[in-house]
Amino acid sequence: MLEITIPVQIFLQVSIPLLIGWLLIRRYGTGNTDNLRIFLGGVISFAAAQAILLVLSQVIGGLGLPSIAGEWQGVATAVAFGLGVGILEELARFAVLQFWLRDVRSWAHGLMLGVGHGGAESVFSGGVGLIWFMTMSSLRAGPPAGQEITEAEKANLDQILASFWSTPWLTPLLSGVQQICMVLVSLGLATLVMRVFLTGKLVYLPAAMALHSLAAGSLVLLGQVGLVYSVAAAAGFAAIGLLIVYRFAQPPPAIASAPPLLAESDKTSPAKPTRPRKKGARKPRAKASAKTSEAAGTSEA
Repeated sequence: MLEITIPVQIFLQVSIPLLIGWLLIRRYGTGNTDNLRIFLGGVISFAAAQAILLVLSQVIGGLGLPSIAGEWQGVATAVAFGLGVGILEELARFAVLQFWLRDVRSWAHGLMLGVGHGGAESVFSGGVGLIWFMTMSSLRAGPPAGQEITEAEKANLDQILASFWSTPWLTPLLSGVQQICMVLVSLGLATLVMRVFLTGKLVYLPAAMALHSLAAGSLVLLGQVGLVYSVAAAAGFAAIGLLIVYRFAQPPPAIASAPPLLAESDKTSPAKPTRPRKKGARKPRAKASAKTSEAAGTSEA
């Protein structure tokens, strides 16, 4: 069954982010000339954050810090990984918008940036999975032709192959679903970062960092218990990401609901013509004034 479920996992991880990007273009019309540039901006932000995280992990590992023993080691690993990923990736996303994509200031473009960022991680994981699957498939038939290996190497290779092909068939599918859920989380995180530029409020950046750190750390911690728990947590965070998109990634209500033609017609509509006064409108006043003058004359007489 792994021969079927692993290719399905790879197909989902590669195709779903591209499908989401295509749907965004069709639904919101973000501009064909800018779509590739914004998508690449998300890819670059992910790659830069991962490169910095790799360097920091090597530096911290070289310091020789004391390791945490016991059951707290898994918690410490999850917390460190979550904080590193959450802070660095959101800072990288913010830096791309601040210093490169300076003209990208719309909520629809923010969604495209999120697809590029989360999609890069999904496609990269799918590519690594494809290479590993092809390698295990070729080694399953035996070592490469003309290459001799020792008995120890053959025993080690047999152990690796046995461990790989004994993986439950449902595991690749669950891993693929988890990765797609994180792409949806990336949409919500990109929306929060874009809100920094749309509203001028910096508080959305640490909010994105906190949510990303909580999601990444929770997945690592629950993954140590079981993959099912990790996938369930990823689905929950995906729902939060979609809720953020629904709440914030929308046009302002006044702009979205006000018909522009109605406003223009109100401004350019001619004033209502006033009714002309009747010719005899002032005659009663004239009669009244004549009567008062006659009364004054009789009194004087």
